[in-house]
Amino acid sequence: MQLWKKSIIGMITGILCGIFFRYHNYEYYSFMLNCIEVFSTLYTNALKMIIIPVVFFAVLFGIVNTSDIQQFRKVGLKAVVVCVISAIISSGIGLSLGIMMKPGNGVKIQFEEENISRSGLGDFIGNIIPSNPFQAMCVGNTLQVVVFAFFIGIGILSTPHRDNSKKFVIAIAQIFFKVMEIVMNFAPYGVFAILSCMVAKHGCDVLHGLGKLSVVILIGLCTQYIIFLLIMWLIKVNPFRFQNKLFEIQMLAFSTSSSKACIVKAIHVLQHKLGVSGKIANFVLPLSTSINMSAISISLSISALFFAQALDITISIMDYFIIVLTSTLGAIGGAGIPSGTLVMMSLVLSSVGIPVSMIPLLMGFDRVLDMCRTVINITGDIVLTLVVAKIEGELDLFKCNKNEKAN
Repeated sequence: MQLWKKSIIGMITGILCGIFFRYHNYEYYSFMLNCIEVFSTLYTNALKMIIIPVVFFAVLFGIVNTSDIQQFRKVGLKAVVVCVISAIISSGIGLSLGIMMKPGNGVKIQFEEENISRSGLGDFIGNIIPSNPFQAMCVGNTLQVVVFAFFIGIGILSTPHRDNSKKFVIAIAQIFFKVMEIVMNFAPYGVFAILSCMVAKHGCDVLHGLGKLSVVILIGLCTQYIIFLLIMWLIKVNPFRFQNKLFEIQMLAFSTSSSKACIVKAIHVLQHKLGVSGKIANFVLPLSTSINMSAISISLSISALFFAQALDITISIMDYFIIVLTSTLGAIGGAGIPSGTLVMMSLVLSSVGIPVSMIPLLMGFDRVLDMCRTVINITGDIVLTLVVAKIEGELDLFKCNKNEKAN
């Protein structure tokens, strides 16, 4: 049975078990729930353990597979520009929906005033380059790890005897890709454990007063997906066949809530089903999964307006600009792990004077939305890779549009 199908089964059984445990508080069932929670922690830690090494070596792997540093600069710059444009458009979609649909109107939120240190925009930009790259790896700062991988990759390409370094990087990257594959084989059981614990502790009523917000976010994600299909049509890729070839990757992304967990599978599909050359797929896709989180910018901008409306905070024209800017930065810096939106939420909220104490209110339902965001993110990563491949003349349209049944 395919992994995504097992993961769907794990999700359904996890929800059912969580409901059962919630209404049966006997000592025996509590012991079983504790055992499941231990496995949930083990799986989550295993995923976190491998994410940073995979990100680092995936980006490095893509860089050293370019023929020279000039080609790296040429392709890398185009990829980054497309990523930034995508994030700005996504922020604009979220802002427009938040203004038109007003999800926070009529919602009353009570909170206690707290003295919380605010994240400055200058600090965020200034910390993009890590002062200690190993500390960045330890704390899981994905963006800093990617920047460090850039410098290492440029250094390798700049040396006269780079062949041995390339072989070493490729060998190590293959090892971590294999470890990631092993970890992902346990995804159905991990999803079961995580959802069992979440439902048992919080119940199925987690959306309650925040239902309007989740609906608006989902509308924004659907809008973004339609734009992706239109982009495929513009570059002469059949949108329906494109969707058919991506279905399995999307289901894996949905069940794991991690776009980086799909890197290996996505690169394989790009090369063998979508006709993208290896050097573009191996470089642009890992880069995109680290800085092209367009779905995050949609959630960030809508959530900021939701809280502003619920708390009766006036948002000026300048505040709208700041929300777009910080949501774009949040999309670029957001980690490709579950609930990455919550990590960047403080940047957006504090920039427009909204209390960061609002963030915990999102935790109850963010897990479900995060699964949907991940589908949009990995789809956007693949779309970006196809666009760059088309610009560079590295896209085989015949192979990309070939009618091929999903395995």
